[in-house]
Amino acid sequence: AGALVTIAAQVGPDSSRPVEIAVLETGADGWAHFSGLPATRALTARARREDGSTSSAEPFRVLERGAISIDPLVIPTSATVVLQPRLSKEFLADVPDAVIHGIVVQRDSDEEETIEKALAGADKVTLAGLLPGTWRATAEVNAGGALQPVPGDTFEARGGRITEVAAEFSPLLFTGRVIPFEFGTGMIDIRGSEMTDVVPSTRIEHDGSFRVVLPRRDAYQVD
Repeated sequence: AGALVTIAAQVGPDSSRPVEIAVLETGADGWAHFSGLPATRALTARARREDGSTSSAEPFRVLERGAISIDPLVIPTSATVVLQPRLSKEFLADVPDAVIHGIVVQRDSDEEETIEKALAGADKVTLAGLLPGTWRATAEVNAGGALQPVPGDTFEARGGRITEVAAEFSPLLFTGRVIPFEFGTGMIDIRGSEMTDVVPSTRIEHDGSFRVVLPRRDAYQVD
């Protein structure tokens, strides 16, 4: 008893994350009884205790006028990770004023399980209540006033343990020139093959030159 069970649904084909549609607290018998859920839709159930520990998202569908039981919905012992992110020396040599603004971590096997933390000037961040398993860290790098997500390596979160992880991020600095360029100044848009690799609009200088931070080696489209 005492856990909150959340039912979420995908609201459209282009929605990146499911939307919560119902929340109930388990009763003394440990069950939460839902009614009126949308039939045939792709749904997920997730349980969360007061201490922040959660279960994985359990996918299911309910048939019209049907019923379904999810038993058990396991809440494993949560993990704590102290993550110390840093930018590579090679990148800082080119962009000395670059800083890591925040960290986003996502569990490899569960796209719904995403946590965002701002560094706020600190050199490390504590991630508590993580599900055990493999997570991937992404740094939000501020270089020249624009935030660029830069993916990093994976790390392991172990249930019931506090783990310290040093994470190095190596953005790429690309310098180019638009020829011919006759507009004084302007902006340029760059997109990578990965859907998440959208680079913030970059200023073109009077001579047509531009400098942009890229998240990874890839083929990019320039507009």
